[in-house]
Amino acid sequence: MPRPKKFYDENGLCRVTLKKGSARQPGGASPHAQYVQDDGKRVNAYGLPVERTAVYAYPPIVWDLEDDPEDLGEGATEDAEAAAETGELVALDFAEVAELAMKSPSLLASLGELDARGFALDEGPRGEGHQSLVGAGRILIDPELAAKTSVTASVAREAARVLAVQAKCGARGRDRAEFVSRNAEASVREEGEAVLAAFQVREEILAAAGPDIGVPGADQAALELCAAVRAGQAPRAVAALEIGRSALAPTIADAQAHYERLWARVFDVLSGGHAA
Repeated sequence: MPRPKKFYDENGLCRVTLKKGSARQPGGASPHAQYVQDDGKRVNAYGLPVERTAVYAYPPIVWDLEDDPEDLGEGATEDAEAAAETGELVALDFAEVAELAMKSPSLLASLGELDARGFALDEGPRGEGHQSLVGAGRILIDPELAAKTSVTASVAREAARVLAVQAKCGARGRDRAEFVSRNAEASVREEGEAVLAAFQVREEILAAAGPDIGVPGADQAALELCAAVRAGQAPRAVAALEIGRSALAPTIADAQAHYERLWARVFDVLSGGHAA
């Protein structure tokens, strides 16, 4: 396997890329990437610890373990050790998804848009959660998590999450509180939109005499709020935030802490506590 290239960006995150045509990317596919903090710990594309959330998390890269980790750059030792325990990904049979998509116009449209963007659906590591790799153009489905509802429901939610991703606001003209709150809120809203979309897919399939595929990450209160939105009895924007807070309850603090660290790491140093 080709040796990866590593470099740190201005936010202290290290993007790791592999050359085209590697063993993990046959046929010269686009480079895969993951992020590592300057302390060597792996984070996802938004800087959240990978072990705490799978949202947008990049899976471990299979390094060329015949090389000394020191040759791969700072923090590579931890990455190599983690990668040594990670098996190769195996493509899932998505026949169920294709069949049920014919009963759900919204799912069919989402899959069509993902296909146009070059996304691929794959089986991800067991027990690590579904992963939407926006930069790598891949959606990984955790078989253990999918078994709690269905593969179709999992794909519906992850597809919606990818399509709901918003550009995060910069710091220029904003103070710390606004920068943190606006970006954390955007992440929560994206999650809520994904749940709402998965609920719509479920309802469309049921209306077409299909099976109940379930709604991943939605408790009873969230399901009732989704139904209210679908019936036009609740504003979607407000509901998306509430549903997102429920779905991301364990990791909301991580999202807020990430943007706090980002501000402190970059903007406090460069501008004395105020965005330029």
